[in-house]
Amino acid sequence: MKGGGSLGDVLKELGVAPDFEHTKPKTDTALLAVHRALADGDLYFVNNRNDREEDVEASFRVTGKQAELWHADTGLREPASFRIASGCTTVPLHLEPWGAVFVVFRKPAADPVRQLSASTEKPLATVDGAWDVRFQPGRGAPERVTLDALTSWSTYADSGVKYFSGTATYTKTVEAQAGWFAPGAPLWLDLGDVRDLAEVSVNGTALGVVWKRPFRAEITAAAKPGANTIEVKVTNLWVNRMIGDRQPGASTQYTFTRPVFYKADSPLLPSGLLGPVRLLQVTAGAAPAASTGRQ
Repeated sequence: MKGGGSLGDVLKELGVAPDFEHTKPKTDTALLAVHRALADGDLYFVNNRNDREEDVEASFRVTGKQAELWHADTGLREPASFRIASGCTTVPLHLEPWGAVFVVFRKPAADPVRQLSASTEKPLATVDGAWDVRFQPGRGAPERVTLDALTSWSTYADSGVKYFSGTATYTKTVEAQAGWFAPGAPLWLDLGDVRDLAEVSVNGTALGVVWKRPFRAEITAAAKPGANTIEVKVTNLWVNRMIGDRQPGASTQYTFTRPVFYKADSPLLPSGLLGPVRLLQVTAGAAPAASTGRQ
């Protein structure tokens, strides 16, 4: 064995494959992984270190077991495609910006290859036009405004909206076609860009909080053919309100903090529902595994 090499070089010379490696679709594609041995298998936590989506093939030094994907943000588990060769298992991964997933190996693999069909998305409509927006009271904003198009509050002429920090409720009625509702093809509302998180309701039914990209909520159970009332409660950071409180001539101070983090000339942050808002029909690939409990 030659001396002076790195640990990776030594392991390679000994014929030991890396515990984890991945393809690099772009030169700066970067993933990190942590490996934990389980009583009945192996678990890897894989993390995307870029602010963009990544589609990679990840290789794990595990053999003879099926691959599963466990999603900590939803509690869902799903089977994954994989192929086993040369003492390693390769799994295709789609990771959201800064996204992470647990890749788990615990069930014996009957075959060295499993190829699952991927889900497909069909855009149905873009939700254009005006939105009614009601602002949280006591924060300096008017009770409500009508936005002809989705834009950041920070670009608004009214200073109460421009410097608003808190929760504002967007409301709009959308006509849904009967053909949008098909068995096995859930209907999703994609909010586009949101600064910084949103709670979605359709026809009075709360559908949860979306807090990371992609900002999406499944609305199948709440939506219906015909008129649908969409309500999106958006909450931003309090940076803009602190900047507004420091403007010359500001008569009311809504925020109190020491030390002073922002000045009157500090740049405002994008805030609100920025869109574009779209309706999507998603045809699922392989059926997901159970979402709770161990199998």
